[in-house]
Amino acid sequence: MVRAFREGDVIARSGGEEFVMLLKGRSREECLEEMEELRHRIETLRPEGLNLTASIGVASNMLRTDAGYEEILDEADRAMYRAKDEGRDRVCLFTPDGDWQAQIESRISWQQRVREALENDRFEAGDGMALLAAIRKCA
Repeated sequence: MVRAFREGDVIARSGGEEFVMLLKGRSREECLEEMEELRHRIETLRPEGLNLTASIGVASNMLRTDAGYEEILDEADRAMYRAKDEGRDRVCLFTPDGDWQAQIESRISWQQRVREALENDRFEAGDGMALLAAIRKCA
């Protein structure tokens, strides 16, 4: 994966199977093209016969120079969830419009609530249906 990028780019694992890439000195179109190329490379790897896919979210501060790294990372994360929602194995650019943002925010909220409840042992016997619904919503 590292060979696909330029000197000065930053690539880091952010947890689990997620990576963060900071691509410097490129337009949004160039980033989208490079991420689509990366997605295709991942798809063709097939280690030990496994099918690999990549859902990639792209965000840019080219049009909003006041946006900080945290905001851009959050937007890229939302775009990644959109890529997953639209069928996985695709590249999506963050756009500030659309109903999909509300759906993603709702999903993230549910995921956080379920995690917190599990971590704090707050589920009780009567919560089975709520837990099942929340897990389905998180999937």
